[in-house]
Amino acid sequence: MLNAMDEAMGHFTQGMELLNSQPENKENQERRVSLLVNMAFAFFQLYQYPEYRDVLARYESVAEKLENQRLLGSYWARVGHCQWWLGDLDKGLQSLNKAAEVCRASQYFEEAAYVYLQMQWLHKLQARMTKYSPCMSAPYA
Repeated sequence: MLNAMDEAMGHFTQGMELLNSQPENKENQERRVSLLVNMAFAFFQLYQYPEYRDVLARYESVAEKLENQRLLGSYWARVGHCQWWLGDLDKGLQSLNKAAEVCRASQYFEEAAYVYLQMQWLHKLQARMTKYSPCMSAPYA
């Protein structure tokens, strides 16, 4: 499976390079963010959370300008997933709440289910941290 993920990452890199060589317009911006959102599984399988978070951050302003609200909801879901996975639980919850709001408004219920699942994991992690270390109020990264 890892060989397939490595291969997928190579295709992702080529795809982004190709898109970056194209004219800067709404369609190509949406393609970039779509490719980025759809590569989450490969990044996660390779445990490249910091790298994925950094790439997502570079495209935040592009994602925010999208007219496609479903894609914007997916974008914020991936950001929130990375943030909580890397230990920034408060920012993760903020991003996931933003994703949930956008997904509800655009009636993108499939993505909303993913968002709520991530929120459940985050809350479970927060509860365990509070139970075993009540003095922990800051992210533990």
